[in-house]
Amino acid sequence: MKKVGRPRKPKSEKKEIISVNLPSHLVEKLNHDLSWSQSRSEWIEKAIKEKLYIISDAAPAVVDTKTKSLAAALARREDCPNFVVRAIISQYGWVDDPHFEDLKK
Repeated sequence: MKKVGRPRKPKSEKKEIISVNLPSHLVEKLNHDLSWSQSRSEWIEKAIKEKLYIISDAAPAVVDTKTKSLAAALARREDCPNFVVRAIISQYGWVDDPHFEDLKK
């Protein structure tokens, strides 16, 4: 027997309806920025996918990095507070950068 009608989409391609509460000014801005031919749902879906891809691309590099290397990178940042640098030094007993020598005391 021949099947009649549209073929069914696989589960991975099916979409689920969700409800999201957004401030009215965001909805107004989105409506203003989209043309009449653009779909708000497609725009939001694309934004979510981009955000998830950025996170998933960045996360493995951080997760796979050794704690000592992350601590050293953090301690070398200009915006890292001294108490954090001192905590790193007390935990690992090192920061191989001369300008941290006064913090080892």
